[in-house]
Amino acid sequence: MEILKIKNLNMVFTSKSIHGTEKVHVLKDVDMSVNEGEIVALVGESGCGKTTLGKIIAGLYEPTSGEVVFMGNDLKKIKKKEKKQYRKAVQFVQQDSYAALNPVRTIYQSMYAPLKANNKNLPKSAITKLVNHYIELVGLTPAEQFIRKYPHQLSGGQRQRILIARVLSLNPKLIIADEPISMIDVSLRLSILNLIASLNEEFNLSVIYITHDLSTVRYVVKRGRLFVMYLGQIVESGPCEDVLLSPLHPYTQALISSVPIPDPNIERKKPPVLIKSMEIPDIRDRVEGCSFSNRCYYADDEC
Repeated sequence: MEILKIKNLNMVFTSKSIHGTEKVHVLKDVDMSVNEGEIVALVGESGCGKTTLGKIIAGLYEPTSGEVVFMGNDLKKIKKKEKKQYRKAVQFVQQDSYAALNPVRTIYQSMYAPLKANNKNLPKSAITKLVNHYIELVGLTPAEQFIRKYPHQLSGGQRQRILIARVLSLNPKLIIADEPISMIDVSLRLSILNLIASLNEEFNLSVIYITHDLSTVRYVVKRGRLFVMYLGQIVESGPCEDVLLSPLHPYTQALISSVPIPDPNIERKKPPVLIKSMEIPDIRDRVEGCSFSNRCYYADDEC
């Protein structure tokens, strides 16, 4: 069952500078879908529009044009009450766990607030049990060691788990994880990726995993699909293994070629990255047709 469908989505921001007002076309004609219980990866270089798309899906931005359909309902047409239910069903896990948690509130207070807001008839003791349950659900045990601490007293990995616990406490149907491991020590990244994958299997959660790091995608997505974004456009999509093993678009090929391989013998035999320039162009300078054509070795007039 298709839980989310994005059709012909465009996002234009108005930018003001000393030269006047300028319209920046950040997302262009984006098509994407997510099935129930599926993990989808959205991959691309920094600044290509991945987070903007995630915030549109989460209801934080209103798209300039196009459709966002969730469980058969077009977000532009739903009523205020349904919009509130949607904001609860679709949750966003931020990249910066420290900025996402109030520094003057304990972990208990940060977890308690959304649970109380959505369970107003429950007594405090019942909500406290729920707080402990969700904290232990993400691997922080015993919960009593963490609930009275402040965000600065936890490691980056522990704070990220708290964010995931807070999101799970609202019983969402779709989670958007925006670069959830980019600010975590390398030694802890795999544990967070495994946590996301296990929660997907246990609760049949749909997940959109946003990242610029292709080397982490296989750990999370496995049987899901991969969408490759470049300068606000989806340039390739398909089953994760198919895209990683047989990439068709030159940009995807360049991304995969740039992933380091631990074995030096294999690394030396890798074909070179066929790309004209390592400089990422400004999204304002996106060309018509294929947005990658000005960096691609295979580009011709048709592109």
